[in-house]
Amino acid sequence: MAPLLSEEQCRSLLYAIKNQPEAGDNTAESPNNMHEYGAIVHSPVLTSWVDELVNTKLKNTLQEKFPGMPGYYFSSHHSFITRYSADANQDLSLHVDASHITLNTCLESRTQGADLIFTGTRCRSHVDTAPDEPMTRFRFQSGDAVLHAGNQRHFVTPLESGIRTNLVIWMRLQGEDYQHSNPWVTKRCPKCQ
Repeated sequence: MAPLLSEEQCRSLLYAIKNQPEAGDNTAESPNNMHEYGAIVHSPVLTSWVDELVNTKLKNTLQEKFPGMPGYYFSSHHSFITRYSADANQDLSLHVDASHITLNTCLESRTQGADLIFTGTRCRSHVDTAPDEPMTRFRFQSGDAVLHAGNQRHFVTPLESGIRTNLVIWMRLQGEDYQHSNPWVTKRCPKCQ
């Protein structure tokens, strides 16, 4: 985990996402089948910002952190905010993301609990196997970001109190299936070795 955005950038980005021009019922939808509370990024201005971030600003970091990927151009992304609070998401069960790479950036955090826990990288065939030990725990502060493979299993611990809002960007490579069965994915699965 490393700082990516300043407090002011977090506030500005959160405001921009929450106040996107209406596009039908898009902002009222749950952002995916795991989160009930949040908003999908759909504004052309914000979508362009995400494209620039993932395909230009993070390119060197992605090449260093994920050397075996078959390219570093992300032709699509699913970007959304998710909120943890007493009246929103309370936790999140163990899962992998519908992405090749995920960027998870905290925009506001005043919580106890709701920590992000990683339990190991797995291919599609081994996603339900026992967790790696030790598991890795992250407690977010505003501006912190975690960049991880989509097949890195993770969950969020129960919220004890407070509020946390994160921008999650699921990045998808052009021409590659993201179901976590590609050869470059299975190479990273310890159960396949």
